[in-house]
Amino acid sequence: MLLQASAIKAGYGPTLIVDDVSLRIEPGEIVCVLGRNGMGKTTLLKSLLGLIKRTGGTVQIAGRAVDGWPAHRIARLGVGYAPQERAVFHELTVGDNLRLCLSRGVDGSALASVLDTFPVLAGKLGQQAGSLSGGEQKILVLAEAILGSPGLVVLDEVVEGVQPSIVNRFIEVIRTVNQRSGSAFLIVEQNIGFALKLASRFLVMKGGRIVDEGPTQEGTRTAVERHFIL
Repeated sequence: MLLQASAIKAGYGPTLIVDDVSLRIEPGEIVCVLGRNGMGKTTLLKSLLGLIKRTGGTVQIAGRAVDGWPAHRIARLGVGYAPQERAVFHELTVGDNLRLCLSRGVDGSALASVLDTFPVLAGKLGQQAGSLSGGEQKILVLAEAILGSPGLVVLDEVVEGVQPSIVNRFIEVIRTVNQRSGSAFLIVEQNIGFALKLASRFLVMKGGRIVDEGPTQEGTRTAVERHFIL
């Protein structure tokens, strides 16, 4: 088991946002967590990655219990993360943003590989990241997450606000990284079509809980969409 989370509870101050959520990810698996805004998806991810403190539950990554670990220590287990917000260092160049990822133990040769994957970045290495378009910043965030092909890549609304051509490119990249290196992906999305094209299993969050889950198959999209309407 690559990721095992059991009975997770998390929130902000006295407000409980995630209530008794459990999930698992096997090596090489792609799993998506779907739900509307405000259902607790991002809070769940941050609690798994040590970015906010859990108030209950346990998490194991790569066979290690990571309860109480800071985010940077969890990242060194081989975890890449693309947050929902365009989390780039605006005053630094594109190249410097990518090189900062080397601190999690990524070999410098991996930079060449990720630039081959996203040639648009190769031509902008000396440009300030803050001057990139919104779509280009999303590309940079995804490039940082997959740099070095970590064992687990966590993506939070990575295609929000990007044009369809970039969405299709992201699908190709995720499939390639998954098949070539065996990286597992945990994808949090409102874009049902994008997520279900990639994932073999889905979970639906509503009101901070998992209300539906199962294998991705014919009819899954219709079943999931009902949760977005009701």
